[in-house]
Amino acid sequence: VCSSDLAYATVLRRLFAGDAGTVIVEAAIGGQPGETVLFVSDRHPTVSTVSREWRERIGREPGFEGVTWNREITVTVETLDTLIGRFGLPDFIKLDIEGGEVAALRGLSRPVGALSFEYVPGARDEALACIDTLERLGPYRYNWSPGETMRLALPEWCDAAGMRAFIAGSGDQQGDIYGRLTTAPEGPGARR
Repeated sequence: VCSSDLAYATVLRRLFAGDAGTVIVEAAIGGQPGETVLFVSDRHPTVSTVSREWRERIGREPGFEGVTWNREITVTVETLDTLIGRFGLPDFIKLDIEGGEVAALRGLSRPVGALSFEYVPGARDEALACIDTLERLGPYRYNWSPGETMRLALPEWCDAAGMRAFIAGSGDQQGDIYGRLTTAPEGPGARR
């Protein structure tokens, strides 16, 4: 591992050094524990990814023409279930993992109260697969936040069919899709 690969974890450790409630886990999130290859973009590190397919597809999209993934490193993979077993069921999960969202959700065997995942127009099928995966876990309602606004754009939360229709007609808009469980999560690790 190159020292630059540790830069983000080092920054996080410094930022949260005095916060006993924050734990930095250096791992990719996926469907199965183990190891995977991380395709690193040194020039654009926020689009580093474990998904070869996403990298190849998004690399052809407008706005990504200058992005190159110039290095590969092997990283540990943990599942959401493993992290929940270690830290408890969270109130909210944010997935912004450049094409790894579906794999991450496949490593989750029970519903969580609320979550969000990134939506990029060049990867509509990823967003649809995330919704399909969530619907197998429990009844969710959905909304959408354009770009980096962190503001919900739909006047009302919609069901899975409504969000699928929204995605199909969203054109070149990108942002985050939010899901909230319509019933309280239960089971080991659930917070009360």
